[in-house]
Amino acid sequence: ACRTSRELVLMAVEKNPLSLQYASDAQRDDHEIVLAAVEKNPVCLRFAGRVCKANWDIVLRAIRRSPACFQYADDACKGDRDFVRRAFAQTPRCILYASSSYRGDCELVHEAVQSNPRCLEFASD
Repeated sequence: ACRTSRELVLMAVEKNPLSLQYASDAQRDDHEIVLAAVEKNPVCLRFAGRVCKANWDIVLRAIRRSPACFQYADDACKGDRDFVRRAFAQTPRCILYASSSYRGDCELVHEAVQSNPRCLEFASD
């Protein structure tokens, strides 16, 4: 019952965001709890539930602080060209974690390279 207590989980996450991994499934899909964890440690997106991993706001906040968090986003996000465009625009190094089809999308890569020329290194042929 403790892992399902919203107040207890929120308190734990605010003190140690990695405690999100021990929360119940329902708590790992709670927007406020996951956002509190991600704001303190973006890698906590890894422990979020599917609903939160598909939430653009949460995922983009995590990516802003750690581009590697792109890999933890739900496939629905990673497969959405508009989401990928926003992620690249915000944090061009996300290209490292994007699918090869997006790394080969000249328009998206062009936008990423404008912000960070090194992104060209990770573009597909």
